[in-house]
Amino acid sequence: MMHDYEFHEFAKRTPDGLSIVEASGRRWSRAQLAGLINRIAHALRQKGLREGEVVAVLSPNCIEFVATYMAATDIGLYVVPINWHTSSSEVAYILADSGAKILFAHERLARLVERLTESGGATRLKHRISFGTISGLTSLNVLCEGQPESRVPDPVRGRSLIYTSATTGKPKGVKLPIRDASAALEKTISFHMSCGVPLASDNVHLCASMLYHAAPMEFVVISL
Repeated sequence: MMHDYEFHEFAKRTPDGLSIVEASGRRWSRAQLAGLINRIAHALRQKGLREGEVVAVLSPNCIEFVATYMAATDIGLYVVPINWHTSSSEVAYILADSGAKILFAHERLARLVERLTESGGATRLKHRISFGTISGLTSLNVLCEGQPESRVPDPVRGRSLIYTSATTGKPKGVKLPIRDASAALEKTISFHMSCGVPLASDNVHLCASMLYHAAPMEFVVISL
């Protein structure tokens, strides 16, 4: 059953198993990653996020990006990964068009967030969360304070809401139904298996692409 290949199942069976090695060399066990994912998921529900609502992430590749994506998609949310090479006006458009309730932003992009705020592009957001420290934003650590490391009850599969590169106009969001999210993930897993990539193995997946693109994040999640 595909349920047996979920990350949370692996984390239960082998909590000390290695899940991610960051570019900095920082190593995360499955239990550590699961704990962070679950704390974020609980925090998002506490903030009132409900199935089908949207959060956006503006960040280079990092553990916090992966954990936030996995937390949001564990409670039935859409996640908009935003290309951080775009202008603040394009980011503002994507936030407004997608109806994002929360923006997660990495401290490396503090200046982009500042321009976004100055232009009024973040006024519709209910919350702004930082990976690291950004003036005026609540840090991820503060968001997760006091949240349990256990998995949220009644998880619901969410999915990405990807925006096009806007080569012929404004970016366009590709919003597929939440109800099809589990089936879509199962198809992607089946594709990997048909290519001879065994699951539940000690294989290593190297992510050398930006996680704001459509496929890289899905491949990272499946590899976990």
